[in-house]
Amino acid sequence: MVSGAAQIRPSPQFDALATLQAVHRERATALYGVPTMFIAEMEHPEFARFDLTSLRTGVMAGSACPIELMRHVVERMHIPEITIVYGQTESSPGITMSRADDSLELRVTTVGTALPNTEIQIVDPKTHRRLPIGQQGELSTRGYLVMKGYDADPKATAEVIDSEGWLYTGDLAVLRPDGYFSFKGRAKETIFRGGENIYRAKWKISCTPIPRSPTYTWSGCPTPGWARPYWRGSSSRRASRPPSRRSAISAAAPSPTSKFRSTSVS
Repeated sequence: MVSGAAQIRPSPQFDALATLQAVHRERATALYGVPTMFIAEMEHPEFARFDLTSLRTGVMAGSACPIELMRHVVERMHIPEITIVYGQTESSPGITMSRADDSLELRVTTVGTALPNTEIQIVDPKTHRRLPIGQQGELSTRGYLVMKGYDADPKATAEVIDSEGWLYTGDLAVLRPDGYFSFKGRAKETIFRGGENIYRAKWKISCTPIPRSPTYTWSGCPTPGWARPYWRGSSSRRASRPPSRRSAISAAAPSPTSKFRSTSVS
């Protein structure tokens, strides 16, 4: 769309079958989507009958992108140059992006480097003091990409954009020595338990290898001495039996060898 390529819109809303049909029919070379869209396309019953060999590149964004999913997209959907983009609506929306020639591991363990004409700093979430390379903090950005503000809501705007134009994303990240950023999760979605920080992004990635479980539910129950232990329950389109109370309690119990244990309940 920026450089003169044709844009294909298969359907008014996302439809896995319509997307596969459009790629096959129009010989598309790039495919964009969030991880769940790529999963839906590859899990579609008619996936194997479509020729996707015209695909070359694309973007996966909007959520954590597990390495196994990226491997499947590269191999099964023929998209060797798929990249990762990080951003949010308030930043129009891209802030960082990986390169098409980055290694697969680098593309899934980081969110790339700053886009052109974009300033990024990692700051203390409370004081907004800039932090050194390698230290985790809140990612903030400044430049042409930052919105002017929320519509008719100056108070909300002032909460995320300071007087110098820095947008505070609310996301936790680390700037590596090589200039790449590692995304750690949303600051408000961090669980503090037993002296450890537990990030939702890591939980989502840990769910990916569980077979036949495309969706998950996270719950918590009180346990003396452990503030709020959490257990992970998986649900599948092909599974109808919910986890029993005994399973939930067992999964929530603290491990004698670790302060936190994530347990799958099926």
